[in-house]
Amino acid sequence: MHRSTLAIAVFAVLLGVSACTASKADGDSKDTASSACSGSTAASSGPFTWSNVRHETKLTGVSKPVHYAGGDFVSTDILPVKERYKPAVTGTSQGRSTAEVITALGAHLKTDEPLAGPDEGPVQEKPSQFEAATGLPAGDYYAWSWVSLVTADFTNPCAPKSGDRTDSVGHVVTWEATGSGMLSCANRGNAAGDAKEKAEAAVARQAAVAACPEGTPATLEPSA
Repeated sequence: MHRSTLAIAVFAVLLGVSACTASKADGDSKDTASSACSGSTAASSGPFTWSNVRHETKLTGVSKPVHYAGGDFVSTDILPVKERYKPAVTGTSQGRSTAEVITALGAHLKTDEPLAGPDEGPVQEKPSQFEAATGLPAGDYYAWSWVSLVTADFTNPCAPKSGDRTDSVGHVVTWEATGSGMLSCANRGNAAGDAKEKAEAAVARQAAVAACPEGTPATLEPSA
């Protein structure tokens, strides 16, 4: 099972995929370069060749601004955004399941946790409640959710038969992790950090722009 991460208040959830296929919850996908082995020529084994591997954090949900004046906790609903993602494989060769292709990608990337498989539903399909513990300063807050998306193209050799040596090519959409966080609209992001942290900060700011009043610190470009 892929890991899920939670970040609250001053701990920003910090983490970016462009490729030929974008898989959404409704199953639609744009397959610009996929072909499967024909008939009995499909390979049942053999190595995958991977290319165009991309890692990107995507915003999957954002709350409306919530005012916290004190009390035991602050709570709000995170609402799904329009773009939704579901693990999927297009162009997979016969004899190779979606789960097998995604597992092979995880092995290629040497991920610490298994990548999300076909049994996973779409990310942030419904509103979800977010709660933060006490100890926060009074003010306006926003919450958001994200997914650490992974996409890749693959080639898989077909078992040649009757001169058919066409390879099967396709595209994978999956993810490494999901998470959520809450920050104050008065909290301006910081431009420091590695590429992963900067990408995560960019998603947090994207959520702030959608949730916080215009011009509040969280909506501004990160400080140097």
